[in-house]
Amino acid sequence: MDKVVPNTWGSYLQWRFWDTLATIMDTFSYSMPVTHRLSDIDGLSLADIKRLRETTHLPMDRRGSSSIHRISENAVVKFSHDLSPSPKVCSEVLGYQLVASQTSIPVPQIFHVHSPCCFSMEYVSGQSLEDLWPTYSFFQRVNVVIRIRSYVLQLRKIRSPRSTIPGSLGTSAEGPKGALSPMFCPRKHFGASFASYSALAAWFNDRNQRALSSPDPTSSAHCVHVPIPLDAPFDDSEPLVFCHQDLQPRNFIVGDDGNLWLVDFKKCGFYPPWFEFVAMRMQAKFHGAVDDRIQKARNRWRANIPFMCGWYLEQDWWYQRMRTVLSFEE
Repeated sequence: MDKVVPNTWGSYLQWRFWDTLATIMDTFSYSMPVTHRLSDIDGLSLADIKRLRETTHLPMDRRGSSSIHRISENAVVKFSHDLSPSPKVCSEVLGYQLVASQTSIPVPQIFHVHSPCCFSMEYVSGQSLEDLWPTYSFFQRVNVVIRIRSYVLQLRKIRSPRSTIPGSLGTSAEGPKGALSPMFCPRKHFGASFASYSALAAWFNDRNQRALSSPDPTSSAHCVHVPIPLDAPFDDSEPLVFCHQDLQPRNFIVGDDGNLWLVDFKKCGFYPPWFEFVAMRMQAKFHGAVDDRIQKARNRWRANIPFMCGWYLEQDWWYQRMRTVLSFEE
């Protein structure tokens, strides 16, 4: 994390200018038509899906992970995560469904839910933004940034019966679900669940107090200078909104159809809007060998995060100041 942010007031005014300009441009925005692939795996059992996962070796244009596999011309299968003891359906499936039904953001269609944490969905042909961003011209980057900004604004308008319950998504019959947000790193804190917004705020306020009283001289509470009071409380001034929580370049696919597709909703949930900003800054990653070209690409990505997510620098400072204590507490 950056220790010092120079000319913060000037940066804020610059962000405000571009944000206002983008708001005006939104009124003239044009959404490209999205054509979805049809399912070609109807009628297959979970056993069939697992067999195809092991035996099918079709190419994938996106740098993927061990949890997702292309099993047919039109479909991929994913084994997701859910920290609920017995989920009805995993949070990621619910996230895809909410985004598809309430926004114009291009996301893959869910074909079938084979088990609570195994589902098949549409294969999107294209290239990862992580690979393309370092090669883009200024105007190409501006186009991408404006589109992502519009996506974040649309995500924040999503509503569900559980919009007031922080954490991962669940059905109306389920109680609070464990959070997979990177805001709860390290991993031993994944699964923390909260029945209310106030309970979430209390959890973070308690960790902040522990950070302030930590005798460890390397604690971020003692070594990171922030222009806010040390005892400032958790910011719960805005209502909970839908957050993706993993908006790093590899989770955007520049489709062959020209659309910018958003994928990987494993960490999504309802959180304060500033969580998206902080998570995006923490996950501003470009994998592979770090050379001058990649470092410049990373810096350009990070510089545009306030424009894409809103200005939440003070909240980020507050979080980074208390974050170290999360690694030491039992």
